[in-house]
Amino acid sequence: MLKINKLRNPSQFLESFMEEYLMRGLGSMQKRDVEILFVHLLMKDKMYGEEVDYYELSHDLRISEPRIKRLIYDSQLRYNSYTEEMAKEDFIDLMKTGSFFIDKYKRINFMIRKPMLMQYFEEWVARFSGLIDTSFNKNFVKVSVDDLSEVLEGLMENPEVMETIKGHLDEACESDSVSTHIESFLKKFFIDKVEETSGHSLEYAGLILKQLILGF
Repeated sequence: MLKINKLRNPSQFLESFMEEYLMRGLGSMQKRDVEILFVHLLMKDKMYGEEVDYYELSHDLRISEPRIKRLIYDSQLRYNSYTEEMAKEDFIDLMKTGSFFIDKYKRINFMIRKPMLMQYFEEWVARFSGLIDTSFNKNFVKVSVDDLSEVLEGLMENPEVMETIKGHLDEACESDSVSTHIESFLKKFFIDKVEETSGHSLEYAGLILKQLILGF
């Protein structure tokens, strides 16, 4: 069970909760709104860290994991607490940890547990390229290297890092297009290295992606 003394800043949590709860008068907030506010302040307190353990949180609050995820999703929407910049950082972290595998069709398969990150990723794929397959599980993504390359090109903030990417490719690409170079980079540093189980290369490739997408 969640106890107030476990919070990192209990006084700030209670002050913020009471201020929002009483803003429109006692009892004016609906039950759902109270729950969303509570979860928002809980995430803001960060007592569960940056990467929330949904099982632990659901156990502490005595509600199901799907309900926890929905409350977090609704709180992030309502209070604008999860930005696209944060989604980009989370996606880069996901890639460089190597928490994915390559199937026989050479599609990159991975889990996106954060509802808002999933929403952003689906929007990126739709905006920049094409299809995303989540038919097996709504949190389980299958995306082609071509489509992921288009996404990364669309998100690119630092074109200068392309020279770094080119310098790491053993052979010249047939095309000089940005997406072709990014695709070659993904194949060499992610697909090939995952098959070789080389974590160091994934970490290094993640740093390059951070420069490419975030601009530093």
